[in-house]
Amino acid sequence: MVDKAKNELDSAAVNASEARNIQNEERIRVWREKRKLEADIASKERLEKAELERQERIVKAEIDREKRVEQFRLDRQLQIESSENEKRAEALRKLPDENTINTAHLAIITKQRLQARFFLKRVFAFILLPTVLVFLYVAIFATPLYEAESVVTVKTNEQNVGVSGLSASLIGSSSGGLLQNIFSAREYILSRKMMDRMEEEQGFVSYFKTNDIDYFSRPFSNKITNADESEYYQRRVKVAVDIQEGVLKIKVQAKNPADAERFSNVLLSYVEAWVNDLSERMILDKSLDAKQKLKASEQELQDVRRKLVDLQIANGDLSPRDTMASTYASINDVGIKIKDAEREIGVYKKAGVGSSPVVKRLKERLSVLFQQQADLKQRLVGNGDKALNNVLSNFEKLTLEKDIAQQKWESALRNVEQVNAEAFKQRQYFLTIVPPTASVMPAEPKKFMVVLLSLIVLSGLYGLVTVLMSILRTNSRP
Repeated sequence: MVDKAKNELDSAAVNASEARNIQNEERIRVWREKRKLEADIASKERLEKAELERQERIVKAEIDREKRVEQFRLDRQLQIESSENEKRAEALRKLPDENTINTAHLAIITKQRLQARFFLKRVFAFILLPTVLVFLYVAIFATPLYEAESVVTVKTNEQNVGVSGLSASLIGSSSGGLLQNIFSAREYILSRKMMDRMEEEQGFVSYFKTNDIDYFSRPFSNKITNADESEYYQRRVKVAVDIQEGVLKIKVQAKNPADAERFSNVLLSYVEAWVNDLSERMILDKSLDAKQKLKASEQELQDVRRKLVDLQIANGDLSPRDTMASTYASINDVGIKIKDAEREIGVYKKAGVGSSPVVKRLKERLSVLFQQQADLKQRLVGNGDKALNNVLSNFEKLTLEKDIAQQKWESALRNVEQVNAEAFKQRQYFLTIVPPTASVMPAEPKKFMVVLLSLIVLSGLYGLVTVLMSILRTNSRP
C-alpha cells in the first residue's frame, strides 16, 4: 500500500512538472507571436514612413524641375523677343523709302509690259502670221478638187441561191468570201499596177502636174521622205470598205466634177474587167483540171475494155465464167455416165456374161468417158494460155480493172459536173450599186481643218521651242 501510494505521488509530481512545462512553452509561444506582431507593425511603419519621404522627395524634385523649365522658357522667350526686336529694327533700318518703292514698282510694270509685248510679237510672228498666210494660200491659191463617189460590191451566185431581196443582201454582207473578194478589189484599186494603167491610158497622175494645179497639190517624188507618185495616187483615189453592208465606197478626185466622174467610170470599168477576168481564170483552171482528169479516166477505161475484147477474141469466148460453169457441168455429166457404165458392167459380171460384146462396148464407152473427163479437167486446170483457169484469171483481172476504171470515169464525170456547178455558184460579178456622182462643193482643200491643223502644229512647235530656250537659259546661268 505504501509503495502504491508512493508511486501515485511520483506520478502526480511528474504530471505536475509536465503541466508546468506546457504552460511555460505556451507563454513563450504567445510572447514570440506578440514580439513578431510588434516587429511587423514597426517594420510596416518604417516602410510607410520611408515611402512617404520618397514621395515627398519626388514631388519636391518635380516642383524644382518645373520651376527650372519655366525659368528656362521665360529666359528663352526673352532672348527670342530681344532677337526679333533687333531684327525688326535692322529690317526697318534697311527698308527703302517711298520714292525707292515707287521707282521699283514702275520698273516692274515696265518690264512686265515689255515681256507681254515681246510675247505677243512672237505669237504673232510664229503662230498667227503663218496661220494667216496658210489661210490666204488655201483660200486664194489652192486648187479646189471635186470628188466623185460611187458604191460597188462583188457578189457570187452562191450568195443569192434560194434567197432574194433583203435576206440575200444580209447573207451576202456577212459572208467571209464576199469580204475577201471586196478587200481584194480594194487592194487592186490602190495598187501600183492600177495607177500605172490609169496613167498610161488616162494620164491620171499627169493630170495633176499641170500649171493650173497649185504647187503643193501636185505630185512629187522625194527620196529623203521616200515619197512617190503611188502615195499621191492613193490621196486622190480613196477606197473604204463597209464591213456591215459588204460594199466598197470609191472616191476619185479631179479639178472639176466632170473629170472626177470620168476618171471614176474608167476606174470602175478597169476593176470590173479585172474581177471578171480573175473569176474566169479561176473557173477555167478548175474546169480544165477536172476535164483533164475525166479525159484520162476515159482513156484508161477504153484501154481496159480493148484489152478485155482482145482477150475474148483471142480465146473465142465471150464469157469465160459461163464456159467454166458449163465445163464443170459437163464433168459432172461425164462422171454420172461413168458411174452408170460401171454399174452396168458390174451387173453383167454378176450375171456371168462379163465377156459378152455388150460388156466390151460398155468398156470402150467407159474408156472414152474417162478420156473425155480427163480432157475436160485438163481444159480447166491446164498450164497453157487456153486453160480455162488462166483465161478466167485474166478475164477477172481485166473485169476488175474495167470496173475500177468505170468508177474512176464516173467519179471524174461527177467531179466535172460538180466543178461546173461550183463555177456557176462562185462566179464573181462586179456590181455598181451607186454610179459615180460628183460633189457640188469642192472636197479639198478643207479650209477650216487646214487652218486649225496649222494653228495646232505651230502652237506646239512654239511651245516646244520656248521650253527649250528656257531650259538653256537656266542651265547657262552661273
